[in-house]
Amino acid sequence: MKKLALTLLVLFGATCCPAVRAADLDACGNLSAGIPGTSCSELVLHVQSVGYFVLDTYSSFGAGDVVHVVGSFPPFCWAPCPEADGCLIVGTIEPCAPTSAASCSWGTIKSIYR
Repeated sequence: MKKLALTLLVLFGATCCPAVRAADLDACGNLSAGIPGTSCSELVLHVQSVGYFVLDTYSSFGAGDVVHVVGSFPPFCWAPCPEADGCLIVGTIEPCAPTSAASCSWGTIKSIYR
């Protein structure tokens, strides 16, 4: 019985709580009011040469800000913009220094769930 309970706990914890996983995205990007050339007008994170992501929180940041985001991709994307490349559960979001995204380290991305 203990083995079954432990197995269920491990399986449930691994599937329900993506925030405890290792970061899928650790990168800097620009917050943008929408995705150019689409009908999406939601606030999104644009990571150069990677794509556009809808975040579960933007903290006090807004369009035009350059931010460093660390987070995980959820199993299901709730994006209000179907044109977005994915959704992200934010672990941390902070200003990216220097404040120019062009000179910011772009970081790493593991995989994208859509």
